[in-house]
Amino acid sequence: MPDERGSKNKCLGCGFCCMKVVCVYGQMEYEVDPQQECPGLYWNGEKYRCRLIEKDSIVAEALGANTMCCSVLTGWRKNIKQRSKHEDQW
Repeated sequence: MPDERGSKNKCLGCGFCCMKVVCVYGQMEYEVDPQQECPGLYWNGEKYRCRLIEKDSIVAEALGANTMCCSVLTGWRKNIKQRSKHEDQW
């Protein structure tokens, strides 16, 4: 069912995409390898958030922040909770 902006696959903050690989912006900002944990990703007690997206609207727009989901088939979307990078990813 589409949300108020018309996207049925809105980002819910499950953390899957960002835990799977650090985006290019995170790699540049934090000087980390794509397979490492991103220092910009954090759990706010309710969902995952990105420090880079929160501070830079250009990064937010480039990543489609809060408007799309890159991993709509993952079960994480149905069970949003704090996780580890190595937890079952499907």
